[in-house]
Amino acid sequence: MNSTPKPSAIRNRLLPAVLLVVLCLASGCLEFEEQTVTYAYDAKTDTLRIFQNYHGIFGVDQPDRLSSDEQDQLKSVLDTQRTFFFANWIFEFHREQLEKTLSQIQTAEGRKEFGAAPESYPKLEALLRLLLDNVRVENGACYFDSKRRLSAVQRVTVSRASKLVAALNDWLPYLLRAEAAKEDTSAALRAVYEKAASQGRPLVSLRGNEVTLRWPLPREEYDKEFGAQTDGGKSLELFRQRGGRASFADNEMIVSLGSPSEAITSLTLPMSKKSYVPNALEAVKQRATVLEKFDAPAAARAFLKVVR
Repeated sequence: MNSTPKPSAIRNRLLPAVLLVVLCLASGCLEFEEQTVTYAYDAKTDTLRIFQNYHGIFGVDQPDRLSSDEQDQLKSVLDTQRTFFFANWIFEFHREQLEKTLSQIQTAEGRKEFGAAPESYPKLEALLRLLLDNVRVENGACYFDSKRRLSAVQRVTVSRASKLVAALNDWLPYLLRAEAAKEDTSAALRAVYEKAASQGRPLVSLRGNEVTLRWPLPREEYDKEFGAQTDGGKSLELFRQRGGRASFADNEMIVSLGSPSEAITSLTLPMSKKSYVPNALEAVKQRATVLEKFDAPAAARAFLKVVR
């Protein structure tokens, strides 16, 4: 599943840092008009539960049906553990892809092709193993929402969440150094990446339901990618309007959602600039039942184990 417009170079570099996931950049991708992510963190069990709700699922290649590429992607989503986190910022957890990456970096030839610094592989392998061992994606109901759009839900369970965050923070300095070493990295960006990598300060934090990403970025790059009139800036402003927080200071971008005291956090954002059409309905009906009615908020509360 994907959305337009595509990420810019800077944002594309930010994306792998958050969850080590794969962007869907190929043609023939399913899209959805909106996505609601609802989550709750249980500190006692160190478990993060995420309820994904995709509203208005459709294909963009043909007006009346899914293309073969889109059908392949639908099959992949229904048959494997694959979930998406917000478009342009779509983070995709794809179990099969992570398994392939883990296998690749365990051989000398695979590591050469992968291209990371040799000293980074133990940290990367530890992170990949934690992801594979502790993230579970379960497909839920397909249904028609109140606007009669084809919609669907997924349940994502992240065990040992604090361990995963710690492993991610252990690996991120190597990612920053790798990005700093690239020929196309500007001198200003290289300087802030190298400084952040040497500080050893966590870039991702989870405090109760508050999730925060701190990312080094020169002022000129921030203005270019996230200024008020840019696509990135408009996305950040909408994120703020819907309850998120985003700021910039001292060559660092800080993005947060939720608060330590919240029992449940939810965010709904538009995902596609294209209008929904019911061209995915028949393909989905061939593989799953589409419910006429489904109480997604109640299902979310039940999964998150929050009663109100």
